[in-house]
Order: sequence, then C-alpha cells, then structure tokens
Amino acid sequence: MRLRPLLLLCLVAGCNGTDLTPKFVGTWAATAGKATTSCPGGSAIPDLDLAATGAMLTVTSDNAQKLRVTTSTNTACPINFSVAGNLATADAGQSCTGGSVTVTVTSSTLTLSGDTLAVTADTSETINGKACTGSYVGVIATRR
Repeated sequence: MRLRPLLLLCLVAGCNGTDLTPKFVGTWAATAGKATTSCPGGSAIPDLDLAATGAMLTVTSDNAQKLRVTTSTNTACPINFSVAGNLATADAGQSCTGGSVTVTVTSSTLTLSGDTLAVTADTSETINGKACTGSYVGVIATRR
C-alpha cells in the first residue's frame, strides 16, 4: 500500500527514465519583464528592462529531469533546475561569483506553456560587500 503513492508520483513527475527536458531545451528571448535589485541604505540600482536589453536564456540538458540554464550576460554561471511536467524549479543552494558580485538563487522557476516560458527568480546578492536582494519580475520569453 505504501508503494501506491510513490507510483502515482512517478507517473506525474516522470520516473522510469521519461525525459521531460526536450520541451525546455533551446534559446529563449525575453519579450517582457525586468530585473530589480535593492540594497540597504537606498543604493540606487536601476531596474533592468530585460526585453530592451535583448536578454536571452540558453537551456541545455544531459539528464532526463535536469536542466542547465545560462543567461546571455553570464554564460559562465549555469543554474541547475529539476523538471516536473511543465515546471522546472531551481535546485537549492546555488551561487556564483563574478568580480565584486556574488549571487545566490533563493528560488527560481521556469513555467512552460507552448512556446512561452515564464521565468521567476529571487536572489540574495552581495555587491561590493553590501547585502542586497534581487528579483526577476514578469519575465516572459519566447523560443528562438
């Protein structure tokens, strides 16, 4: 009887080697959304309009339920995601450092609907020694 919930979970999440990643794999261009960063003490960091900057995501996979995502501005720092159906969730505890900036992913999701990818992300960031927070708001990307 205890095996039944596990089997149901496998059917929904794609166990038994079913590859859930191909529908996510490819290059995606931001068509809407912005990146925001807030630091204590009112440090002014302007919002970044992702569509206007030509922001791109590249999604690759070498595992049936795992994705690696890089951005056009940071190809050296992939973020790993686990896939369940049309939802990919960032694996916990990932961070990258470049220059005087360290970014740790607090949470992030990719939600697929046809050829549209909705992206959310919350981050904690250290910028020049200051603790900041970041988020990606209203990000929609289309397949290229």
